[in-house]
Amino acid sequence: MVNVVVYGLSAESYSMASTLIKNGVSASIVDEEMQMATQLNQDIIKNTRTVHDLIGREHLLLIKPVEAALSEAQHIFFAPKIRSPPEDVESEVNSRLREVARNMSKGTTLIYNLPVGLGGSESNSALLEKISGLSIREGFDYVYAPLKPLSTEPYCIGFLGKPKKELINLLSKLGFKAFNTSSCEIAEAFHASKIVSTYSLLATQIEVYKMLEAAERGKIGKQLGGKDVFIDDLFSQMLDVRLILSSLPPKETLMHLTSNILKIVEGFTRMLVDELKALMKAFELKASKTKIILNWSVDKYEMRGDRLRVRQNLLERLRDYVGDILSTSAAPWDENNINYKIKEIIGDSKTKLLISGSQVDHKVLWEKIANERPVGEYIFIKANLICETTAARTGRLE
Repeated sequence: MVNVVVYGLSAESYSMASTLIKNGVSASIVDEEMQMATQLNQDIIKNTRTVHDLIGREHLLLIKPVEAALSEAQHIFFAPKIRSPPEDVESEVNSRLREVARNMSKGTTLIYNLPVGLGGSESNSALLEKISGLSIREGFDYVYAPLKPLSTEPYCIGFLGKPKKELINLLSKLGFKAFNTSSCEIAEAFHASKIVSTYSLLATQIEVYKMLEAAERGKIGKQLGGKDVFIDDLFSQMLDVRLILSSLPPKETLMHLTSNILKIVEGFTRMLVDELKALMKAFELKASKTKIILNWSVDKYEMRGDRLRVRQNLLERLRDYVGDILSTSAAPWDENNINYKIKEIIGDSKTKLLISGSQVDHKVLWEKIANERPVGEYIFIKANLICETTAARTGRLE
């Protein structure tokens, strides 16, 4: 039987491990922070649909040392959580990769699920060779398959050599459909092109909206897509942008483009707070008599950590301006779920500004308050590219 280890206790890694178990593959998942591996089975995944359900059940699970799990694995999916500050991301990734390399056995295939920049696969392979003492292709195989955020779908798949049939069958069970014999170099170029072109459009829109008044932004937002792109979407792939940027030669046109994209997108939180200040001024709201609710569901177990970082940064910026801040979420697994916080929201006499970080968060919050029919004034702010605002007065949503 094929023995698989998914390295990293992330939302993506648990989804992959669960899918493999359902398809009859023996799979373990490694908690990179606790340094232990959990052997999964059909009964476990039946009762633990997400990684959130798995946490706290360790005493009921089959645990073994991470070294043993990695050394026994025929295939290792590398999907750890990355939580370092932006400037330390590459060091954290290399540290995790070194741990895998130290315990990797001959004949293992490593499937790398994080994004890399141009030439990243070659650097990873060299590191694996150096630490493991194994040679690429003869001692181990390497596959580049960067996953989309909170998904088990790869952007692309790159192989260093011709993939073996066993590997193709395994990837098929995960639903990886982009099977071709593309090299890692081509896959990296495809991924970089996809990410930079997507963010180039978003950065352009942000700069255009900054030059317009709120009413004007609303008029063109639908055509340009500004109403549909929230801060949650905007920061979902910033790890990819930074890794691509770090791989580009200095003074190249693509490097300057990517650098400017990064600067513009990272500045969006400041733009959002500035819009909030202008809104409070327009409504003549005093900071001492205003309560801000930031309603944004962010999965603390996703591989990329940018949304967690940006949400915390936004909360700190808001607290610098308005002291009374409440963080809520539409996610059922979040301790700050809106169902537990709704009484606190509607029971306060202060004027409330309700900022939603995604369309789902906005919809849930809007419906929940409508059902409660509170008395008072509410201002709903969508944290999308146009900073769309809707006011509801005296308990009625208008």
